[in-house]
Amino acid sequence: MGKMVIDKGYFTTQAEVMEDIRDSGYWPTTYVSGRSPELPLHNHDHDILGYVMEGETYVLDENGDRIPIGPGDRLVIP
Repeated sequence: MGKMVIDKGYFTTQAEVMEDIRDSGYWPTTYVSGRSPELPLHNHDHDILGYVMEGETYVLDENGDRIPIGPGDRLVIP
């Protein structure tokens, strides 16, 4: 399993996000989340690209450390 990558300030517009998704070969979906409890460390059986459009939160890295993320950040989660 690869390591999660967070690209800080990767995009500034929704058009840039859509272009990046198109180039990746993925299909776009939208996930809007309110406040929720912290998820335990886990993995996926497929790669995930995530784009933070607004708001701020954090993700846990493979060591359980909090990594803050916000608008313009892209997550690549293998």
